[in-house]
Amino acid sequence: MAYETFRVSQDDMNDYYNPLSYRYKKMVGSIDSNGYGQLIYNYNGPGDFTLNSYNEWDSSLGRMVVRTADESVTYAESQAGPALWGVSAEVGISFLRGDVSISGLVKLKYCNFCEDGNGLPPETITSFSNRFSYLKELIDENGTDGGYIFYDLSLPVNQRWFPTVYVNKAGTYLFRDYTGSYKEESQLSSEISIPSQDITNSIDGATPIRPVSNTSSVIVNCCDGTTTYIIDGVYSVGTILATRDTRPYQCYEVVSNSTSRADNFYSWSTFPSDCRTCTTTYGSCR
Repeated sequence: MAYETFRVSQDDMNDYYNPLSYRYKKMVGSIDSNGYGQLIYNYNGPGDFTLNSYNEWDSSLGRMVVRTADESVTYAESQAGPALWGVSAEVGISFLRGDVSISGLVKLKYCNFCEDGNGLPPETITSFSNRFSYLKELIDENGTDGGYIFYDLSLPVNQRWFPTVYVNKAGTYLFRDYTGSYKEESQLSSEISIPSQDITNSIDGATPIRPVSNTSSVIVNCCDGTTTYIIDGVYSVGTILATRDTRPYQCYEVVSNSTSRADNFYSWSTFPSDCRTCTTTYGSCR
């Protein structure tokens, strides 16, 4: 049977997973209301990003707005350029539309089947957000210091995860599934046909979800030369990687290695040539 468990510390929840889960929830809400949402980051150098603002649907105003990272100020899209990014209103709007770039900023667009989307698919960010939101709720409800995520790898990719914490009063683990339903260990065992003891052993032997020793690679888009991601795994600088998780397929070049956490979870494969050949092969720069 293929299954595994990762341990998630409270520090990682606070520093990484809770904030990212919250951002993804906002994007899903904007997609559901108006078809897309955007996260805008300050790009401070390879692997160094900080959230600048949200471009999302405001249901009370009935239009897209730009909110500061701390959500203290909401701007009309025409105000964001002068107020936040030091450019004219026209350039700011063009930036939001994807027509121009602004130095020092990176924009990720999340949407349903749009050609200019460069963020993860809605189903992926929904799964990620739910996974760590449910874990946070389990931790808060049971007063634990961190928790675990058990994966049954035989299940569909967005249904295979089960956040869990150890409940002292019950003397067992409590789980939630992808629908948010609570599961006792014996119930989960019965449903996925993995013996309870095997589940317990997997949790007891869990490794950190983000070990300090993990390394990653910084990649830059071959078409625009500015869109940058961090992906898990170490690739040699200069390696060309392609992903089929977007349409058209996209090509990226590895520019450095890092110990920073990944911010992109597409599937990547090496392409045995240079950026130009990769983008020509897949029509990436249309």
